[in-house]
Amino acid sequence: MKIITRKEAQARGLVRYYTGKACLRGHVSERYTYCGKCLDCSRSRERELYASDPEYAEQKRTRAKNYGSNRRKDIGWVDQYNADRRLNYAADVTYRADRLANNAKRRAMKLDQTPPDANLDAIDAIYADVPGIEDLLGVPCAVDHWTALANGGLHHQDNLVIMTAKQNSEKGAKLDYEITNVFEQVVYRVRIR
Repeated sequence: MKIITRKEAQARGLVRYYTGKACLRGHVSERYTYCGKCLDCSRSRERELYASDPEYAEQKRTRAKNYGSNRRKDIGWVDQYNADRRLNYAADVTYRADRLANNAKRRAMKLDQTPPDANLDAIDAIYADVPGIEDLLGVPCAVDHWTALANGGLHHQDNLVIMTAKQNSEKGAKLDYEITNVFEQVVYRVRIR
């Protein structure tokens, strides 16, 4: 087996790794990346549990027996649900715009941060512009509250900006965020009122 450190295995997304060193019980075998336990120790512990606890053994056997059929049912339902959502999202631009606007309204109402002078039609128009800008630029975009709702910002048309989804993710709720990329500066300034 190839020797690899736990950090390297985590970076590669591996489930197990091999150090070539013995564990506390003297086993020289692969270890689980998520916890560092040796496979031989885990297997011996499992055997001990099977021998000492008949209920545990029965539960494991039942789970193993039903795993395949339950998993097939679950996967079928999830796949169908995701396919339906993708179709609705991709095909219906108004659905996308409405969903974006409704999510923001819900968050703002929850925090009671929509001021009386907010122009709800202008806010809806900003959210409705996102799909067109995404198509124009070819990158995912999002509407963001420049001063985040979490930091006391208002759900007001003057506090909303359209930016790339990547930029929105990086900004989060930061107050001192700077736009450095020229392309992103262009996206930020695209606001149709």
